[in-house]
Amino acid sequence: MVEHGAYRCTEIDMTSLPQASSIRELTLVGNLIHDQWFDVDGIEFEPGTGLLAIPFRGGIRLEIRGVDTLKLEDSEKVQWYDFTRFRYDRDESLLTIETGIPLLFQVRIRELDVRLMKTA
Repeated sequence: MVEHGAYRCTEIDMTSLPQASSIRELTLVGNLIHDQWFDVDGIEFEPGTGLLAIPFRGGIRLEIRGVDTLKLEDSEKVQWYDFTRFRYDRDESLLTIETGIPLLFQVRIRELDVRLMKTA
């Protein structure tokens, strides 16, 4: 367990960098980052390449590729949010990131391509 200010986060074993292109793999990636904290102000989206990058504490970054649109409504304005789970609607091509603190975070994607990356 690593403490960062008022937040605590469990260290993630990143010896193999997981990625997801199926629902099963998406669940596994979600389990790895469950209860990890990310900085909503550090989220980067490049519409030209379709790359969405989400920085998490502990030197990891979640990348979602093939993103067409991003909908992010930060009503709570707390900056740091805890990841709870992914919800994927294949028919709508809609990936929702659910958090413990209310945050509307949805991406419309061309295909399921989610990766965890080391940043440090």
